[in-house]
Formats: sequence, C-alpha cells, structure tokens
Amino acid sequence: MSARSWLLAMACVAVLVLGYLVLFRAVDPPDSARRAPPARAELAAPGSSAGTTRGPDASAVPSGTASQDVSIAQRPVHPAVPPAADVRLAFAAPARVSPGGSVDLSVTIDAQRALDRVVLDIDYDPQQLRLRSAEEVDYSQRAPSLDNAFSIEVATEGHVTVAIRPSTRTAQGLHAAVVQFEAIASGWTKIRVTDVHATDLSGRALAWTASGQESQVAIE
Repeated sequence: MSARSWLLAMACVAVLVLGYLVLFRAVDPPDSARRAPPARAELAAPGSSAGTTRGPDASAVPSGTASQDVSIAQRPVHPAVPPAADVRLAFAAPARVSPGGSVDLSVTIDAQRALDRVVLDIDYDPQQLRLRSAEEVDYSQRAPSLDNAFSIEVATEGHVTVAIRPSTRTAQGLHAAVVQFEAIASGWTKIRVTDVHATDLSGRALAWTASGQESQVAIE
C-alpha cells in the first residue's frame, strides 16, 4: 500500500471515530443532566389547596378567613341576664333557743305585682324539732289581718307545706311568722325552705328570689 492510500485510510478511521463520539454524547446526556430534578410548576393544579390555610381541624380554610376567625373568637361573650324577680322573700329563724322553747320561721315578702298565693315547702329535723299545730301556736304579735293568710296544707314528719294568701294581695313588705316549732332536743339543727311557688291573680307562676332559705339553730 502506498503512503497516500494509508493516509486516506487513517483519515477515514478518524472521521468514523469522531462521528461515533458525537453520536454517543447526543444519545446519552451527562450525569449532571440526568440527575437534575424537573422544575416545579409554579401554578397550582385545579382543585388543589393553594391559597388556603389549614384550620385547627386540618380542614382547608380560604386565605384571609383565619384572621376573621381569630377576631370572632376574641369577641367577649356576655352571659344571659336572668329575668327580674316578681317576688322577693327573706327567711329568718332564731340562732339560739333553749330546749322546750319556740322556734319561729318568719318571712318577709316584697311583691312587684298582686299575689294570689305563695306556697312554701319546708324541711326540718323531727328528732330535734316538733311542728306545733295551729291551736298550739301563739301569734299574738301577728297582725289581725294576717290571721287567715297562713295555712298548713301538708304536714308530715320532717316536712311541712305552708300556703300564704295575703289579704291585701299586694304583699308589699309583708312580715310574719310562717310556722312554729318546739325545740325538743339539744344540739344544732337546720330549717330549710326547699321550694317556693308564687302565683298572681290570674294563676300565672311568678319568678322569685329568696335569701335565708337555710337557717341553723342551736338548741342549748
């Protein structure tokens, strides 16, 4: 082979090798290009939670409502105001008596409207107190107009129900003894007004408030 033919053959081989390298790089990109993560889309897909805030229960809340929820939660809560009482009662009993002495449970009634009747449920300890009957009671200090205003409707051991029917029907500042007990045993005892039911002239129940519903008495 002549030198010219040899050079031509070598040139062809060089061209083939160069073409192969170029083709290989075009088909197989560099490692850095293979490892590069795809670019993240900036726009949220339809139905995604973009533009929302997660609430305490992890539910999606539209942006801008979180601050509104906070402001609503911070608003002061005002408790419900109970209705004004139509009837106010105050109960009282002596703090100390001697065995055999009288224990009067008295009441003061202040009504804002005409009353038909007021019913009182009263509990006591029958081991230390005995309920006196109407014939035994001495209410000489009670006003004559109140003689028929009080009546015992139910009397069982340890419980008495008293009905009050003010003759004037207004009961503004009415004050009188409701029931009378006899102290029969030494020690501390309690008299407790457990319930009150007041009605006006039409029979409608009236709202009431009371103080001194439980009285403690020392018998000694």
